[in-house]
Amino acid sequence: MSGQEGLKKVNQRLEDLERVLLEFEKGVGLSIEQSPDASNALNLKKEQLSKMSPDECGELAYALAQQSAYLQKEINKYSQRIHWANTNIDSMICSQVDNYGSRYTTYDNRRMLAIKDNEYTMKLYEISVQSQRVVDRLAYLPSKISYMSKTLLELQQTKRRS
Repeated sequence: MSGQEGLKKVNQRLEDLERVLLEFEKGVGLSIEQSPDASNALNLKKEQLSKMSPDECGELAYALAQQSAYLQKEINKYSQRIHWANTNIDSMICSQVDNYGSRYTTYDNRRMLAIKDNEYTMKLYEISVQSQRVVDRLAYLPSKISYMSKTLLELQQTKRRS
């Protein structure tokens, strides 16, 4: 198999896996979409909050909760990619790792040398690194957005009592 064929194969396998997982999510009722109102809700000013009705607070709280769930789903998707790529890398290089470096070379260094020596595993490694960047960027955002949603619900209750 040539380098290009191997790279296409990696992309195809990843697409197949993601299609299967997407079908599974739909089958169990987890087809969560990004909320179009979330951007507005995330950037509300104090003056805007004070003018909102209790119903508007509740609607925006829901939009934020929906966005939080969507972001968590995205984090899960990219975490799955990391795990998939690393599992495939390990299965491909397990018999070759000991051929790199010396007995004083750490396993991580020998693993990286084995990865770099193969275009297919290098592509898998790139998928893992890119996916980790996404996970790192989105980390903690779902919980922070969920907190904002709860805050809007509390504001809704306060406005209803007034």
